[in-house]
Amino acid sequence: MEKFRVRLVGGGEQELRLYRDENGRGRSRDGWTFVGRLGGWRLSAVSPAVYSNIPKERLKELRSRGETILSEEQGIRLALVMRGVERLSDVSRTATYASGIYEMSREEAFYWFAQTSNGIAQQGIRALRVLLGGVE
Repeated sequence: MEKFRVRLVGGGEQELRLYRDENGRGRSRDGWTFVGRLGGWRLSAVSPAVYSNIPKERLKELRSRGETILSEEQGIRLALVMRGVERLSDVSRTATYASGIYEMSREEAFYWFAQTSNGIAQQGIRALRVLLGGVE
């Protein structure tokens, strides 16, 4: 089971950063591998979906300490959101995409995470965007 750590950084312009630890086999010095970031208008567009799916105690910890540990499923969903909205330029499509990630089943989320983590990740991300909102 993987662990994910999310950090909230920045003063005025906040940014979420996601890190992953695959059973203690992280590749960085502190054991965590960088997964992605989310900031600016994209964070504002997806924050209702993202923050409503983080348990209240974890959300409180994130806001007070600036970081928290997420379950594997929560980390995978956040990673899918970060990967999928990275190149979108429309606010409503970005929000629709994020909502779709959190509406899919656990099995679908794990499947799409695997599809977007392999050597042809961009094709998986493109297919997921089309599936969730007709966005390429």
